Amino acid sequence: MAEFAAHNIEHLAAQKAKLKSFFDTVVASPLTDEQTDACICMDNAVQIVAAAGSGKTSTMVAKTGYVLHERLAKPEQILLLAFNTEAAEELRERIRDRLNGFEGLENVDCLDLPRVRLQWDPSARSTAEQSTVPKTWSSPTTMGRENIRTANGDWVKSQEERLIADWLFFHGVGYQSEQD
Repeated sequence: MAEFAAHNIEHLAAQKAKLKSFFDTVVASPLTDEQTDACICMDNAVQIVAAAGSGKTSTMVAKTGYVLHERLAKPEQILLLAFNTEAAEELRERIRDRLNGFEGLENVDCLDLPRVRLQWDPSARSTAEQSTVPKTWSSPTTMGRENIRTANGDWVKSQEERLIADWLFFHGVGYQSEQD
């Protein structure tokens, strides 16, 4: 593990140095070290939790730019989730404005979680609509946490994870569930 940690630290430093100009100009203000780290980190799940106005949207735009710049994914393979319609629209606008040099940028998808929930969460839909959405089911609780089955047959730990997994599955997007 120490070998991997050392390699990751070296990679992070090398990418920061190599792409300093990119990270200084990709959004309106240069990114902080923490924002740059979040852009470069390609762990399976990177969660950004911060106060309003602290740069979450800028970090998401910059990470999208980094992924495209380094050719780690194609635009149509990128899905950004925001908490509401206004935030999703702001993401779309900033991506269009700040990353306009990337081909296929219009294929980057920005969605708001309430819309995803209404489309795919049976509990948020009317009875008639629910019949077209596959049901999910839960196993007994394990160690105080409920294990929840997705439409793809995977087990996840929260309704939010199930919602995202189901959306990805029904849109044909491959994903790998978090492993214990």
